[in-house]
Amino acid sequence: MAEAWRLNKQTLIEALPPGTQMHVFLVFNGRELPTYAQVLPLVQTGIRKLSAVATPPADTPSPPITTTDNPPA
Repeated sequence: MAEAWRLNKQTLIEALPPGTQMHVFLVFNGRELPTYAQVLPLVQTGIRKLSAVATPPADTPSPPITTTDNPPA
């Protein structure tokens, strides 16, 4: 699972707007260890779905950026 993620995560990283981070963790819950061939398409599907959520539509304005140095009024 870790290898499937490592080899495919760049797709998600490229889909994120500049300056944006996304923290992702994968949890395996099963009795039998799946093969790489079983895990790879599932990880790729998850990355595609996360990429779709991470990429805002072109006509959607970005939310304002606030920092703790300059709190909103």
